[in-house]
Amino acid sequence: MAEAYCDIEAYAHVEDTDVIWLYWNDLENWPHFRQEIYEVLRYQHQRKLLWLSALGQRKTIERLMAFLTLLIEEYGETCEEGYCLPYTLTHAQIGSTIGSTRVTVTRLMGKLRRQGAIIVREDNLICLPFKKEVE
Repeated sequence: MAEAYCDIEAYAHVEDTDVIWLYWNDLENWPHFRQEIYEVLRYQHQRKLLWLSALGQRKTIERLMAFLTLLIEEYGETCEEGYCLPYTLTHAQIGSTIGSTRVTVTRLMGKLRRQGAIIVREDNLICLPFKKEVE
């Protein structure tokens, strides 16, 4: 029986990282650990489905808003205005991601700004404003 061979590389952006190697059947010995791994895999699967749904929207403005919302939910940080991406994105990068042009993204970003759906700070960080409480 031939053994499958593969290379595995790991990259970490923290100072203290531990890597362990387990086979799926080894997880039977640690049911709580197995459950945690399944939860993480389920979460990743759900996020991928959300991304596919967002990028599958018919209207470009809906794809743009869904893309920004998911990105900010995933990586955003709280700021005065709401939740902001911690890095800048060009309109060309956004357009490439959502299957549109830079010009269209610029026009739609202006429209979303005017509607109050997004805020673009002076440092060009994109933010979703806090939702207003309805009294």
